[in-house]
Amino acid sequence: MSERKQALVELRDKVKAGKIGDGLNTLSVFGQPSAMNAVDAFHGSLDAAKALHESVLPGAWFQITQCTAIPKARCTITTLDGLPKDHRAKGDDPARAWLIAILEALIAKEDAG
Repeated sequence: MSERKQALVELRDKVKAGKIGDGLNTLSVFGQPSAMNAVDAFHGSLDAAKALHESVLPGAWFQITQCTAIPKARCTITTLDGLPKDHRAKGDDPARAWLIAILEALIAKEDAG
């Protein structure tokens, strides 16, 4: 597993567990200013999640839904450029779900080489 993929997987797992870490892990994965957008998305900013998405997954479509029967927000990202499609994630709020889906798409991109 490449260092980048390992960092993405570790960050995804932390976000799913409700932890963003010390910020250094986010910086190592995204660089500036995207790391700040990732942290803000973790804390609920849809604007930051959108900015992060546009900077790291240009051309990828996204859909956010919130189902009242399930207390978690859901996000689906459909990527272009030959990447696996439909990266789905759940989170405590739509921005965090979107962040997890972004991380899932980036992990798949690493697998695709």
